[in-house]
Amino acid sequence: MTLDALLQHQAALLALAELGPEAMRATVDRALDEGIYQDDFIDAMYPGPYPPSDRPRKASVALLAARGFAVPDRHAAMWRVIASHMHRIADGRCDARRELTALIDVIDHRPELGEKVTTHLGDAFGIEWLIGHHWRFHELEESPDRVSCGGFYGVEAIDHLKHLTRVEALRWLDVHGA
Repeated sequence: MTLDALLQHQAALLALAELGPEAMRATVDRALDEGIYQDDFIDAMYPGPYPPSDRPRKASVALLAARGFAVPDRHAAMWRVIASHMHRIADGRCDARRELTALIDVIDHRPELGEKVTTHLGDAFGIEWLIGHHWRFHELEESPDRVSCGGFYGVEAIDHLKHLTRVEALRWLDVHGA
């Protein structure tokens, strides 16, 4: 992932209070490794006016500003986080199930997920199928001989659901233009 793509994703996680100090520090270190020096974010990482617990957040916000990004509002942050994970699922370079689980871990407890529901949880963001796939993976693992997907059982069923998850991620990206 490019630094700018990572920063956009992390800006959304910051808005949702889902970005830990270790990830913030790692991003600032990566920016420094890539030759990006900005006094504001470097100063925020070292002793000074900020308490140690605030330094990673201050540095991340300063780095975002230096690269032209802002921390979005929570609703926009949900869209950004979802889009980021959809891109990773769709491009096929990651394990679709692991990426799906990472997304669910971030958004599952968010109040924004339940806002404006018309029929199913997540439909306001177009991810109701995603939540279903997440739970279907659990069912396939818990009962590999009894639960099927596309006529397949066991490992083949899980692989088929990973394929379907990628197809749905591509569809989501087409529909939402992300």
